[in-house]
Amino acid sequence: MPTRQTVRRIETDTMQGAGSYIVVTAVKVKEIREMRTASKEDPDFDSFQSGLNLIQQHIQSWNWVDDEGKAFAQPSEDPSVIEELTTSEVSYLADLLTDEGDSKN
Repeated sequence: MPTRQTVRRIETDTMQGAGSYIVVTAVKVKEIREMRTASKEDPDFDSFQSGLNLIQQHIQSWNWVDDEGKAFAQPSEDPSVIEELTTSEVSYLADLLTDEGDSKN
């Protein structure tokens, strides 16, 4: 019987170096549709913050580090850790979550 695969471990060597990874849950089409609808209906909608929230909600775990090599908190434990990422890291994660990046299961 088929089993839906909605959790993936993705190696992130190209962004954080050898041995780095994230574990993410799949983003559903309805989540993207809801964001798009909100952005059209609400003139005060913050699409950037909404994207950061989506990233935070879908990262189950990771072993990413900051500039000094100190482990970042898990986003599920400290959502504000997403604010410490570079714009390149955020773009990379957004691409991975939407299957546009290089993912390895």
